Amino acid sequence: MKIVGVREAKATLSALLDHARTDAVVITHHGKPVAALRSLHGYDLEQVVLMADPQFWAMIEARRNEPTIPEAEARQRLGLPPVARAATRQGAPQAEAAARPRRSPAGTRAPRKATAPRAAARVGRTKR
Repeated sequence: MKIVGVREAKATLSALLDHARTDAVVITHHGKPVAALRSLHGYDLEQVVLMADPQFWAMIEARRNEPTIPEAEARQRLGLPPVARAATRQGAPQAEAAARPRRSPAGTRAPRKATAPRAAARVGRTKR
């Protein structure tokens, strides 16, 4: 992580943007952090806008606090057939066992891409 003052940031903005592609840059004013530059590689404009929108996150939080219903009831309301669950020898449902991803050899798994909510939690944090 690189830490620079406002004056240096103004003078070297292009270089800082290049640096932010690989590492975070924190801009300070009188020694206190006021902004951060981070790479947004992999995000489209809509995701970036939603990450910074407090109304969007308030709506998400409100939805998360609403009561939920069991899957069987949701399927019934939507007119979908119930899920058949046949047990395997180990006791796990066959459909779930078949749907599980197979383990890849150690060290060969591709890194996970951060989702908008995770990234937004990092980007949207501010001190007041």
